[in-house]
Amino acid sequence: MLTYVIADVHLSAEQPHLYQLFDYFANTILQLGDRLYILGDLFAFWIGDDDASAINQQVTGQLAALHERGIEVFLLLGNRDFLIKQRFATQAKLTLLPEKHVITVANEAMLLLHGDTLCTLDISYQRFRNYTQKKWLQGLFLALPLRWRLKIAAKLRQQSNALRPIENRAILDVVDADVLNMCHDKHVKIMIHGHTHLPGIHAYYQDATWIYRYTLSDWGDTGNYCVMDEAGHKSLEYFTGTRD
Repeated sequence: MLTYVIADVHLSAEQPHLYQLFDYFANTILQLGDRLYILGDLFAFWIGDDDASAINQQVTGQLAALHERGIEVFLLLGNRDFLIKQRFATQAKLTLLPEKHVITVANEAMLLLHGDTLCTLDISYQRFRNYTQKKWLQGLFLALPLRWRLKIAAKLRQQSNALRPIENRAILDVVDADVLNMCHDKHVKIMIHGHTHLPGIHAYYQDATWIYRYTLSDWGDTGNYCVMDEAGHKSLEYFTGTRD
């Protein structure tokens, strides 16, 4: 049995090659008995569980098929798909997780999270995140007609893309002190996250102890995952899959 962790797949109808990569990953790499943890932003955006677009139905069916094949799937929400609710989870036959979740593999505890809460230098984003996490606001948004929500989401994505070229990458990365504090609070020595799109393995030495942070890449021309076995071996892997 292997444990896989992925993040930032950003599935959407506009980028069909990402679904092809996800389909390859699901049907070729994952095997019976494996566990899959998705650390947010599986979708490029999510405006409600009632959005029955073709891509959403495809992914829902793919995830449900994994469950039928004996592969457990767990989903932790990101900044793009935080509006996913239990209706989708039930249809996809997966388990929703809190924003910080500790798992144990090979007797090692490790913290899983999306990663955006670690980017505390990005003050404007943290304010926006705190606002959009309010349950009453989410309820108001989800009560709007679907076509209105689609227009709002498109406008927000347009504004985000316009700001991207002038963003300071240092501000968008995680703050090491926050990483260490969170690992200390959760009593773990290993953290795995996505969000920053800056993949790598980072080591910290604190209080005579090594702490490791695994950062997953976003998916593009290649897919990326962290894989762990029951002997404790961990690695970041990339794959290209097949394209029609």
